[in-house]
Amino acid sequence: MRKKKKGKLVNRLVLLALLVVFVRMGLKNDLVVREYTVYSDKVTEKHTFAVIADLHSTEYGENQSELVGTVGSFCPDAVLFAGDMAEEERSMIPTETVIRSLAELFPCYIAKGNHDQWEDEKGKDMNEYFAALGAVPLAESYADVTFGEDTFRIHGIDDPVFYEYGTDFEALLSSLDRSEENFDILIFHRPEFAEYCAETLGFELTVSGHAHGGQVRIPYLLNGIYAPAQGWFPEYAGGHYSFEGGDVIVSRGMMIDEKPRFFNPPELVIVHVLPESMRTE
Repeated sequence: MRKKKKGKLVNRLVLLALLVVFVRMGLKNDLVVREYTVYSDKVTEKHTFAVIADLHSTEYGENQSELVGTVGSFCPDAVLFAGDMAEEERSMIPTETVIRSLAELFPCYIAKGNHDQWEDEKGKDMNEYFAALGAVPLAESYADVTFGEDTFRIHGIDDPVFYEYGTDFEALLSSLDRSEENFDILIFHRPEFAEYCAETLGFELTVSGHAHGGQVRIPYLLNGIYAPAQGWFPEYAGGHYSFEGGDVIVSRGMMIDEKPRFFNPPELVIVHVLPESMRTE
């Protein structure tokens, strides 16, 4: 009997130890890099874009050295800020530091997210603010930029909170002036329009955030449990979504706060755009 009791105790201790390890692994908040690759016959050489979403004025090292250094190690053609750089209850200094530091190194383009509205409501024009830091704000507008031999049209549109309630966003998105010849990139904070942007409108690449990775993930089983606007078990919590008309990359965000992120570490997204001729699969 004693041996059986001892065996049960050992089993319970082993299970408890495994549970502790599992939880500790799940709660790790170290910054990770996720790399994605898309292909297009509109480019002739490799291009790289860094995507930063949902920073919410989170700090990554002194003077944001960890984040800036990680982005710099990829030497991107441009940095795309996909909204929610601001956080109403935090200092804007970490956000200012990231944008200013990266804008000194790379072209930077930004579209506002829903949390950026709070700064606007305080009387700060966020588009002017971002421009003063060196980024190009895009609000129902675009910039044609050439990297190497290829030209990209980078579009941006603000989060729906900046528009009147009931605005037809599909109509608004369809009014954006897409290019026939060049590769179109859309920066839009909200991922729930992913299929419409790629499949219906034909944006070759759309980058989004907002979902925060669904907060809780179980690798290979559950890609997020809840996301704002999408609700429970969101379809677009984070990752690479391919459609016939284009690709959508949803960042799981970079915010660290009191809400636990489970198997959902903050992430920097790197997107590589390659010529269709380089596709091997």
